[in-house]
Amino acid sequence: MRRFVLTSGAMLLVALTLSCGNGGGVAPPAAIDSPVDSQPAAAGSRDSSATTGDIGGSGGGLLDVGDIVWYTDPETGESGYIEDGYLSIGLVPRPEWEPPADTDYWDQQFIEHPTVQALIEEGYELLFPFGIIMSGTFQTPEGMSFAEAEFQIQSDPLMSANVDFVDPEWVVDLHQNDPNDPWYWFYGPEGERQWYLWNLEDYFDVGARFGWTIETGSENVVTAVIDTGVARNLADLHRLTQYGWNLRGPYPPPAHTWGSLIVEGGGTPMDSHPGGWYHGTEVSSLITANTDNWLDMAGGTWAGLVLPIAISQPAAGSLSIRWIKLAYYLLLDQVNMIYYGPVRWLPRYGVRVVNMSYGHPGRDMQEMWLLYYLSQQTVLVASAGNAALGGNPRIYPAAYDCIMPGPIGTDIILGVTAFDRHGYRPPFASYFDPELHVRNWVDVSAPGAEILVLDPREPYYRINDGTSFSAPLTSALASLLFAHYPDYTAHQVQTAIEINTADFPPLNSPEIPERINYRLALYYGDGS
Repeated sequence: MRRFVLTSGAMLLVALTLSCGNGGGVAPPAAIDSPVDSQPAAAGSRDSSATTGDIGGSGGGLLDVGDIVWYTDPETGESGYIEDGYLSIGLVPRPEWEPPADTDYWDQQFIEHPTVQALIEEGYELLFPFGIIMSGTFQTPEGMSFAEAEFQIQSDPLMSANVDFVDPEWVVDLHQNDPNDPWYWFYGPEGERQWYLWNLEDYFDVGARFGWTIETGSENVVTAVIDTGVARNLADLHRLTQYGWNLRGPYPPPAHTWGSLIVEGGGTPMDSHPGGWYHGTEVSSLITANTDNWLDMAGGTWAGLVLPIAISQPAAGSLSIRWIKLAYYLLLDQVNMIYYGPVRWLPRYGVRVVNMSYGHPGRDMQEMWLLYYLSQQTVLVASAGNAALGGNPRIYPAAYDCIMPGPIGTDIILGVTAFDRHGYRPPFASYFDPELHVRNWVDVSAPGAEILVLDPREPYYRINDGTSFSAPLTSALASLLFAHYPDYTAHQVQTAIEINTADFPPLNSPEIPERINYRLALYYGDGS
């Protein structure tokens, strides 16, 4: 007679379904997400990417898992993924004991039970006994499904004697933190949703739903958005600082007019653009649209604030670099890098992140030096540009790393290019080309095609393309990192973003860097 010998260690079964709750008759989701990098493993396939053993970062290697299949319990109607080839069995009567129980004793009682011995004789392998409740986890004989095993046990008097239950090993939902905003979950009037936060098709996204289980942000972290302003009349865009900056008008501003540059209520009276394109509102919504409020869309950070800085626009689709550089200068005062008397009365917001969804093809050394010092206190995020079809020139400020003082590899600006929902670089997205550029100036990638954003015009959203929208998704991650690691320096936050990109499955355009991932960056930080 075969006897079970208990081996050391228990099997850890961890995986994740995209389903947040399964009832009877619910159709199965299309794929499984890995808890580590949120990547797909096809249902019903034996795929080691579906479950890993180093969730805590210990590098424990892959776990042995069964086939992941959809199962509906014929008695309860409950549906969900199970690890086929495994089952748990409980026997009656269950023992009564006083704590602390002698687990060795009760485990041996379970092992020696005639029902358990009958199962072992039929080729079932006892993986782990829970003798104190007279139960154990088994692996079925090779090639036998759970349904087949359940039928065999119920049909055999020896194996079914004293059996209280035979249950499958359900795939465990990690309870990812999903907001209730309708455009995050469902498709909008034009058939669009926020795929870039949670991609149901090809899994090329920023891993937001898993990152939010770690951190959803803090109102103590402020991101300055240097752009066209913010439309304050949108119900889903209220996470703004009390005062915004309105850097418009005569340049330089007369000394007595500094006060007119500050607008109460979080920005300009209305985001205005000569061409009717509300770029600042759209960018800001990706960072901090009101989230988990049953309205419209979700922002990357649920609690972080945006300081809107509206810049003078000399023509449609353009900003004045003079005013932009003045914004940098005022921000240096904000973060106490300089003392500038005329604006010391401004509200102090402790800006930690600066979003720059703009660029130009020629370097401006004045701009570079202002950013060099600003980078010592803030994370600077710049879009790589949309000039790939126009010769793919280096775009500044993202490309200032190429000429910044310091050794090769000095990286003080986070340059972000775009990928689409299928993992391809959109044709317009600028990128580092070693045949054209001496040094790499693009650090990471983020979604930047078919991006749903808020807009002050009905139906109050737009679907837009551009690396302008890749940058704020990255700025939101920087905001989350400062909230989760409040003692981090700007350099540590930037490092955490750059070294914790997702590379599985790899992007389909190898010329661009791998994509940002909220969960990986928040979990592993800067690696220190």
